[in-house]
Amino acid sequence: MPVVQNIGLRIPRWVGQQPIVIKGVVKYLRETKQEWVIDVDVDTDNELPPNTIDSKWTGDGLIVFRCSAREAIAWKKHGIPVVNISSEMQMEGIPSVIPDNRQMGRLAANYLMDLGLKKFAYIGEKSRLYSRQRHEGFREALSEKGLGCTEIDVEISQILKEKKWSIMHKKLNQLIGSMELPIGVLTRDDIVAMNVLRSSRVLDIKVPDELALVGINDSIP
Repeated sequence: MPVVQNIGLRIPRWVGQQPIVIKGVVKYLRETKQEWVIDVDVDTDNELPPNTIDSKWTGDGLIVFRCSAREAIAWKKHGIPVVNISSEMQMEGIPSVIPDNRQMGRLAANYLMDLGLKKFAYIGEKSRLYSRQRHEGFREALSEKGLGCTEIDVEISQILKEKKWSIMHKKLNQLIGSMELPIGVLTRDDIVAMNVLRSSRVLDIKVPDELALVGINDSIP
């Protein structure tokens, strides 16, 4: 009989790849014929008893989308191995399974260049590591073909939650309205891409004819 292990899975609801990660875990268990009891830190609106995964959680292993130093120390003290799945977290002693953000940018650039476009822009957030990496790959691939890229920095994380949508749209409307068309645009993620679509509608810019848009993450807005 295989040993049953208690594994914690903590991925915020706003992380678009949550269903993909869960499917991957299930596929792995089926292929390896392991038996896990999985604790998921998710809000069910009290339809299920609360299941909080924090520094007090104990079990056999954790898959987390970022954690605090306090949590990492506590889990290490209990001998709980932790795997991080966020590109933003870099903590000694915690291995990460993360996407190749630079390659994502390169793939997007090659796709947009194949459309015959000559002007390009990247809309990201310099304070975020994954956003910088995606921009680097995008810019590198364009540069190899002698093409440039306009970087548009929108520090979304620094905006108060209550004002985020309105402030972001005001800035995007202004920036996108000043772009020379046609243009190929890559955004740091799909949520920003959705906002670019909304701004394009307000500005009467045709997508994809005048603005070819690529987002990242396979999020379902």
